[in-house]
Amino acid sequence: MPRDFSSPGIGGFVQLFETALREECGYSGHQPYWDWARWLDKSNPLYDGSATSLSGNGKYIPDRNGTLQAFPIPVLNPPALYTSPGTGGGYIYQGPLVNWMMHLGPYYNQTVHNGIHVNPNPGPEGLGYNPRHIIRDFNNSLLQDFNTYPALTSLITKLTSKAKPPSIDLD
Repeated sequence: MPRDFSSPGIGGFVQLFETALREECGYSGHQPYWDWARWLDKSNPLYDGSATSLSGNGKYIPDRNGTLQAFPIPVLNPPALYTSPGTGGGYIYQGPLVNWMMHLGPYYNQTVHNGIHVNPNPGPEGLGYNPRHIIRDFNNSLLQDFNTYPALTSLITKLTSKAKPPSIDLD
């Protein structure tokens, strides 16, 4: 199933994010960019669990099946991607976000029951108060498939040209 990355999708989000940075925060620099392809085969300092990172992976939970990750869009039966189990699955245990609590979500009800249980969101719109620690399960398979330099160059080129916005076939 092809996913369109035109506005109001990914492109629309980036535009809203940049507008908010400039108008609400007074930011006048360039749009922040992370070189995802650079870190495909090595430890990513953004998530290495150090004091300057966004914390590390979740504690490993063995013998899990994969995850069906539904896109968080407000439609009945949203499209989803299947990924094999990653290298974590439990609560994050390294870095500055270890004791942080999430309070909203999940937007959709979890369909995986072989890791840590997450209560369904109590709000019908997915915005109900639902406190819990952060769970992470790093899995490089999607990064290795979609975040190579050729894939990213193609995506950026299409997003910044007058051409039809790109799509990725998820089937």
